[in-house]
Amino acid sequence: MKVADVMTSGIETVDIGASASDAAKVMKLFHVGIVPVMVGERVAGVVTDRDLAVRILADAAGARWTPVVQAMSERYFSVPVDGELDEAIQLMSREGVSRLIVEGRNGRPVGVISVDDVSTKGSPEQALDLCRAIGTRRRDRGAKGAARMRTQH
Repeated sequence: MKVADVMTSGIETVDIGASASDAAKVMKLFHVGIVPVMVGERVAGVVTDRDLAVRILADAAGARWTPVVQAMSERYFSVPVDGELDEAIQLMSREGVSRLIVEGRNGRPVGVISVDDVSTKGSPEQALDLCRAIGTRRRDRGAKGAARMRTQH
């Protein structure tokens, strides 16, 4: 099965000059949890619903005036639209991420593949294995972060 068979297509983006509030509005309007941040034709990073909650709202900064670049993650993962679904699932599992940007042949984002997409359009076994792997990676990262916080005090 190919990535294109499972992905959600028609991805919305924001420009690097947008505000965090602009990105949140795109998420609300299109019912998505990830938005690529563009510099011209190139993806500079992504902003997720979690990025907005943790980096903007938790710090009580005004999302309307905060540049999206302060909320985005420059490190993101992508797969080609004609890639194999199994390879996308392996990447998500290995990196502990629940969403990947799907890129067209020109490198522009054309969609997103998420755990939800895998669970509704892939096999139940793939979805279960993916959820377990992501959960394990996130627990590991959370434990490392908690240990860092304890040693800093």
